[in-house]
Amino acid sequence: MSDRAARERAFDLTPEMLIRLSDGTEVVRLDVLERMVRSGPITGYAPWAPESKSATRVWAAIGAYGLVLFDRKTRIAHHYAHQDHSKRAAALKLLKPRGRSVDPDGHSSGRSSTCSRTRAVS
Repeated sequence: MSDRAARERAFDLTPEMLIRLSDGTEVVRLDVLERMVRSGPITGYAPWAPESKSATRVWAAIGAYGLVLFDRKTRIAHHYAHQDHSKRAAALKLLKPRGRSVDPDGHSSGRSSTCSRTRAVS
């Protein structure tokens, strides 16, 4: 397991949650932090462990579930609570092949939905 591999995921973050960054920034709301990490990962103190003195305990980045605060001590990846994954699921359905196979020559078998909708224009 790599240094950044999560042992488990917790969906417990809220946009209003505050975090103190290791670069000296005192407090930042997570919705603001999300925009900041789009240019690269940021480290900071763990907002769920105020007694922690490590400025690099939390590694903030954008992952598959959006903003992730990875706790390097516990190896738990914290994500936003109550995320709506319906848009992501809909996008993945569009990528999934539907009953069509391709033979070794590259010809598809089965009915193509685009062929059934094509009509000649006069």
